[in-house]
Amino acid sequence: MERFQLHNTLTTQDGALPSRSYYIPFADENFSLDLKKSTQVRLLSEWKFAYFEKFTEAVIDCEPMTAIHVPSCWQSLGYDQHQYTNIRYPFPYQPPLILKDIPCGVYVTEMKIDEKKGKYYINFDGVDCCYYLFVNGEYVGYSTVSHSHSEFDITDRLFIGENKIKVVVLKWGSISYLEDQDKLRMSGIFREVYVLNRPEGHVVDYKIETNGVDTIHITLDKPVCVRLYDGENLIDEKCGADITFYVSNAKLWNAETPYLYRLVIANAGEFIEEKVGIRRIQIDGNVLKLNGKPVKFRGVNHHSSTKNGYVETIDDMLKDILLMKKYSVNAVRTSHYPPHPVFCKLCEEYGLYVLEEADLETHGTVVKDGGWKSEYWSDIAENPMWREQIVHRSLRMYERDKNRTSVVMWSLGNESGFSVEDNADSNFIYAAKKLHEFDSRPVHYEGSYTVSETIKFRHVQENCLDVISRMYPSIEDMQRYMNGEIPENPPTRPYVLCEYTHAMGNSCGDCKDYWELIYANDIFCGAFVWEWCDHGVYQDGKLLYGGDFGEIVHDGNFCVDGLVDLDRKRVHTSLLEVGEVYSPYDVQYENGKFYLQNRQDFASLDGFDCKACVKVNGTIVGEASLNLTGIAAKTRKAFEIELPSLNGYVTIDFTLTDRVYGVKSLRQVVISDEYPTTQISGNKTAKTDNGAIILGKYTVKLDDNGMIEQIEKGGVKYLAETTKFNVYRAPMDNDRQIKWEWEKYRFDKAVFRAVEIASENGEIVVDGYLCYDAIAPLAKIRLIYCFDESGKIEVRLTADLAEFICKPPRFGLTFVLKEDFDKVTYFAHGPKEAYEDKKLYAPIGLYESDVDGMVEHYVVPQDNGCHVGARMVELTAKNCAVRFERNRDFAFSITPYDQYTLPRHDADLKKSGKVFVNIDYRMSGVGSNSCGPALNPKYAITEKHIDFDFSIILK
Repeated sequence: MERFQLHNTLTTQDGALPSRSYYIPFADENFSLDLKKSTQVRLLSEWKFAYFEKFTEAVIDCEPMTAIHVPSCWQSLGYDQHQYTNIRYPFPYQPPLILKDIPCGVYVTEMKIDEKKGKYYINFDGVDCCYYLFVNGEYVGYSTVSHSHSEFDITDRLFIGENKIKVVVLKWGSISYLEDQDKLRMSGIFREVYVLNRPEGHVVDYKIETNGVDTIHITLDKPVCVRLYDGENLIDEKCGADITFYVSNAKLWNAETPYLYRLVIANAGEFIEEKVGIRRIQIDGNVLKLNGKPVKFRGVNHHSSTKNGYVETIDDMLKDILLMKKYSVNAVRTSHYPPHPVFCKLCEEYGLYVLEEADLETHGTVVKDGGWKSEYWSDIAENPMWREQIVHRSLRMYERDKNRTSVVMWSLGNESGFSVEDNADSNFIYAAKKLHEFDSRPVHYEGSYTVSETIKFRHVQENCLDVISRMYPSIEDMQRYMNGEIPENPPTRPYVLCEYTHAMGNSCGDCKDYWELIYANDIFCGAFVWEWCDHGVYQDGKLLYGGDFGEIVHDGNFCVDGLVDLDRKRVHTSLLEVGEVYSPYDVQYENGKFYLQNRQDFASLDGFDCKACVKVNGTIVGEASLNLTGIAAKTRKAFEIELPSLNGYVTIDFTLTDRVYGVKSLRQVVISDEYPTTQISGNKTAKTDNGAIILGKYTVKLDDNGMIEQIEKGGVKYLAETTKFNVYRAPMDNDRQIKWEWEKYRFDKAVFRAVEIASENGEIVVDGYLCYDAIAPLAKIRLIYCFDESGKIEVRLTADLAEFICKPPRFGLTFVLKEDFDKVTYFAHGPKEAYEDKKLYAPIGLYESDVDGMVEHYVVPQDNGCHVGARMVELTAKNCAVRFERNRDFAFSITPYDQYTLPRHDADLKKSGKVFVNIDYRMSGVGSNSCGPALNPKYAITEKHIDFDFSIILK
């Protein structure tokens, strides 16, 4: 029974039919994407299942008893163990051997046939990782490539009456070395299984191509009749095996206006519908063009990941696509494998460009000796024994989706090395050349970007890829390529970021900076955020991630890196920022005029509404609707808006609304930033009574270090703790590479120690140091208080930071209020959190909230809720209030949680019974350094001298 050891070889398939384009035949012309709507489809959903920890040929004879539904992942059904690894293989590294027991699942279902006629084909849309197929006790075949479609002719093995279908799925096989993608490792039949009953002489395969102007060309494996429709209107009907339709005044397809024609193939009593967009994707010099125009991919990376594991329904996919459209995403990279076959159909209907990727990644090669060595990258890429599998995977992808209008580029795979030397005998060169033989679409592969001891950061001159692709480069590196400053890589090809601005936790602070460069230069054809959704497993009200399943080898929460939650019930602030960066329009203010810029590549702004709202100190004083008619793609229109003569903080908010998908994009122009602040009276006081400062009805007590220990009014105490200096934040995922520096310098433990407290000219002056044990002081600080009898405290401080310390994440004071202070009013960027590099979606305004509403929750608790550009924040309790204000920008955050005692999971957060109010000179930006370049210095606290002041108004 050697055939049942195919999983220990590099066999691609056994007994399967040649790959073909994906379609569903119907017995009539009532077409649907729902398989159940076709009478020629027998959907196999109900199975009996048995799980085994080790595959042996004996398990093939077992008779499963447990009823399960397919598609599903067996880990989600309670079998085996969830595991998350990013790049490390979940078995010992000795390719092609699996030196570990291979778990397996045995599936059995029955299919009754009352009358046998025509041909019967069983189809699998996705099985992880490989499987053996049996029908009525006979071996039928074997297949690999988890995310690709496979088909077997089972006509001769079926009987009239009940038929038993058995599938034995293995968790791992030799081919698992090619499927080391960054995801939770799940197993089973995770996409649909169905039997097609088709007439004799049916169409098997065909290819559809367009010239991007006026023709649709279809070649088929046999002569048939094909009809072309525009909607329900018949344009033409032709018969043959090589047919060209001419479309006068054709409407061209693009993501902004995704116009589709319909082809209906009629043959042998069955009908097949294909929706076709007329479009042409080409590379002109170093510019990628669609229909002759430069195009920008405003993209995201998309894994097949839902609360049901890898399983996706049409509704799941449609929910993602509509969310993407709502936030101005126009492109998807299918990381790191072909998506569900219906996904690309939905993308062409709703308008998304697809960079489709083959089911291939060998990232774990680089850590095979326990460290990280880049010279191992190409171990598999250059080994001829893997060539058939690597080429096969690209062609399986191509064959299934070759007719999809939405697919504008093919990707050979992800992070699998290439070769060290130019034009070496790389398996990926063979795959790229084979794709070029079959198709004209560009071929992408980031892995040709080589890193080694002898070759530093350059693209191998492979002469087979059509774009230069990078992951997480610095903006400076992009500029160097554009300017021709890298001699070994001249700017002769379009440049795309297949991954950038890693959306892990509180992230995407660098998105705007990247796109300022991308929008300004046609050589850059776009970028894809890593990634669309969080991964994990919901259990007991929390999202579990690596390390929560008892596994030894895991990569923690590195899978929790999406723009949306796993269940899609909440979008993260990162998506709000990305959505504004991807916005179809922008606003410029020049010489007293406002210009609305259409940033779309093809469509006008006629389908949008726009309202301009004039505000003074956050209060609306005027509104106007703007006529956007006639603003063609990549042009702009001037508008004159009457501005108030009032003094104050004057802003104009432009809100663009899409009538179709509900896109709401906001641009704000600040005309004047003179926010009114409370003036101190002339009656300063430094009068003390047993260490307390008396302010009319208020008493303010300072401790021995000159910090505010308590504020009291009429017996009501404001503070739950003494005020303290704060140069630390709960590390974000993006702080993972610098937080060790913070801890080394004791930012999390530093305290202020006064060396002198004096009264000078009605002010209290405190000199001291911010310090902790074993190291020199972090900063020398002078703190000055000025009090008046109305209940106002002016706080002024200067600080000189030590030269030896790295960038502190913040610098400010923390006021710990009683939990009664639960209402918040503020003037700042809002209403969602806003940081120096992540605020485009958060306009300056006057906002109200409760304390809970000031918190942004992340799966892994971390710093959140900052508001930059603040001029005022006020917290109110039942009978009193405290207000912090400044006539220049400051940052603040408010939280009921102690940043020093955060758990692993947001669901385990416990309120402290206090309200922490952080008043900061600055809070550093968020960047995307969890897997990207270091935070841009302009968003970090690099200055060594700080002057900061603010006022406290007691009410």
